Amino acid sequence: MSRAELSVVGSGLAAGVVAAALAGLALVGTPLLGAGVFLVQVVVALAWLAALDTRGSLGAFAIAIAAAATMDAVIGATQGPLIGQAAPVVGVALAVSLLHQLSRRPRPGATLSLAGTMSALGFGMCAASYVALLGERGGDQAVAAALLGAGVALAVGRVADLATTRPAVAPGSRRGLPGVVAGVIAAIGVGAAYGSGADALGTGVGVRLAVIAAVLAVIADIAVDAVLAQAPPPDERRLSALTPLGVLLPVVLAGPVAYVSGRILLG
Repeated sequence: MSRAELSVVGSGLAAGVVAAALAGLALVGTPLLGAGVFLVQVVVALAWLAALDTRGSLGAFAIAIAAAATMDAVIGATQGPLIGQAAPVVGVALAVSLLHQLSRRPRPGATLSLAGTMSALGFGMCAASYVALLGERGGDQAVAAALLGAGVALAVGRVADLATTRPAVAPGSRRGLPGVVAGVIAAIGVGAAYGSGADALGTGVGVRLAVIAAVLAVIADIAVDAVLAQAPPPDERRLSALTPLGVLLPVVLAGPVAYVSGRILLG
């Protein structure tokens, strides 16, 4: 196995470990899941701003992290599954971001800097969706099912790519269609196994939550991998930032669909 192949497989396995860890924290309670989600938000914001080579990145990072911590705290303290409680935080963060751009002297790359800050906030809100779903009755089990499905799909899919990446999921992609299919099938199995033993879910709901989250996670994984394969950043700093993004973004971006589907299926 080449070093490149080890790196690719390692990314999928690491994503699986992160998802499994967050699933375990969800079953323990809101404070621990909130702490785990916040750690993910910090790493994603730092890596995202580095990958974009954002000007004024120190201020942008401070805004993104302060907003993420506030969102997690507000959502965690709210009775019920209300991700909308984070909306005022995002509004305030936008105003602060504009003031941050005005305070910079000089102001090169102001548009990209503002876009980087707001997209980092968006990723933070996606991750906070897992915390919000805990407010639903049986939400802890729903979060666990979604995260386990996403994590297994990412890990199994990357391992299966070692056997073959033909046909590729897209021209020039390093991800193979057999690996994607194997990952989704694994998510179905995990969702069924977990859901059958979860009182609030049942086999059918467990499968649906796991598969929905898995599909979104795999799509995000393919997108990040496409950047690495077809348009890698020209400098080492930005390139290295894509590694943690490849691990964490697929898990993070599955958050909103897990929240919406969880509320529908549990309600």
